[in-house]
Amino acid sequence: MARTSGSTEVPVSRASPPGYGPRQHASAAGRAWSRVAAALLLSAALPAAAQSARKPQPLPGLDPGGVMVAFVGAGIDYMRPGLADRLARDGEGEIIGFDLVDRDRRPYCRVDCEAETNAAEAVVAAAPQSRLAVFKVDGVGLAAPAIQMAAQAKAAVIVVHLPDDAQTAGLLKAASERFRDTLIVLAPRPPEAPPEKSAASTSKAQPAPETKADGSQAAKPDTVIMLPAPAAGTGSGTVPEVLDRAARIAARAATIVAASPSTRGAALRAEIEAAAN
Repeated sequence: MARTSGSTEVPVSRASPPGYGPRQHASAAGRAWSRVAAALLLSAALPAAAQSARKPQPLPGLDPGGVMVAFVGAGIDYMRPGLADRLARDGEGEIIGFDLVDRDRRPYCRVDCEAETNAAEAVVAAAPQSRLAVFKVDGVGLAAPAIQMAAQAKAAVIVVHLPDDAQTAGLLKAASERFRDTLIVLAPRPPEAPPEKSAASTSKAQPAPETKADGSQAAKPDTVIMLPAPAAGTGSGTVPEVLDRAARIAARAATIVAASPSTRGAALRAEIEAAAN
């Protein structure tokens, strides 16, 4: 059962993988993260029965080294030749990553996730000095511990593929305040509301800017890059294109960190945005 103490970081899952455990916090950002992550985790549906027997075991290998880029989403087909040898691994050769739905070390997906697999391939192709960590989730509830796991593993960049709604916005704000050395790139999923309700639903989902006690607006998360939500149809802004844009940003970030390891978080975002202007 997940513990929700404000002084303890939320456990990764009901069955935490080795190396990812709760951690004590005294900072306000740490306590805020614990509250947000615990609430989302408790609201998530119970995981489905384990499907490990139906998923391939990652090929044996050693850590390829380089800057870690994490993907939080539906998982990837890590058996593709271009990805199998770019998976980040620990000292025992186990991949750094996790399937939080099935609760195992096989964050595999082959159906309905080709865009995420292609994005992962694009990252390692454009940034040969990068390595991949994959965390499979089925919604924003499990994304909270997934982001925590990736940040604790020292990922320089986390590509998050979730709906662009109020829950995701709250999660990323808390993550930005808690994990200051990690750049998070949101590649939004299409809105789930029917087309005739999309506009109204979106307007309700977007949180109003926070106002401080002195009347000024709180700053937006400075370690998060939020790409525009994809539109319906096959034109500009479709899911593959959004993930492709996220992959290009992640590859650029990995290249920057490889050359300048101290450029992380907000400084990394600022350098990427300056180069784009």
